[in-house]
Amino acid sequence: MNAWFTKLLDVTALPGAADQICERIVQLTTEGGFSYFCYLRLKGETIDYKTNLPPDWQETFLTKRRILQDPEVIDARRRRVIYSWSQENQLKDSTEPVKSMRSVSKKLGIRSGVTVPIATGFGHQVIFSLYSPSEVRRDVSDTDPVLAATAVAQLHARLEHVRTRTTAARLNAREARCLRWIAEGKSISVVADLEGLSYGGVRFVIQNAKEALGVVSLPQATAAAKELKLI
Repeated sequence: MNAWFTKLLDVTALPGAADQICERIVQLTTEGGFSYFCYLRLKGETIDYKTNLPPDWQETFLTKRRILQDPEVIDARRRRVIYSWSQENQLKDSTEPVKSMRSVSKKLGIRSGVTVPIATGFGHQVIFSLYSPSEVRRDVSDTDPVLAATAVAQLHARLEHVRTRTTAARLNAREARCLRWIAEGKSISVVADLEGLSYGGVRFVIQNAKEALGVVSLPQATAAAKELKLI
């Protein structure tokens, strides 16, 4: 699959928004004999993803984070190199959520795949997978693991760059100020006095900021805002 990952390097080096990048990957996915791709970004308690899997599948297994129970994802989080896999015989002794996921995947024609996990710092990971309708596991023994990891790392960098620009436009002035006060060590009660808001008003502003940043906790929100240079 060296040629495929070389093409992935090429298309992710081209300019464009996230949707354009994903459209190019969909085309590459088809050219490589696969049906679907999934870019899964694991950061703390949150996940971010880009995929061409059906919306219902995304809602059930990605939005609700049930994908984290998938044995393939659990396995990928322990690995650091490209590998291939097959769902054959994996239903035995599986939990009900996993059996449900396997059943839905089977209906979509997912029988096997190739996964490239990479570390992105501070215990965070990206897992990039290609899904195939073939029951035969793809041979990746001749695939350069450095090339595969580099291509996925470049994809991650491009999507992070696009996400940074998008998120920056979504954080309004009040959200930024409240997060900055919190980052400076002020309590919510003190921030309420400083901003002329009620305690509940500050909580509401902070919740909106967390949703805009795609995080679930206040420490994650301040960290993300600092990382994106928004506060």
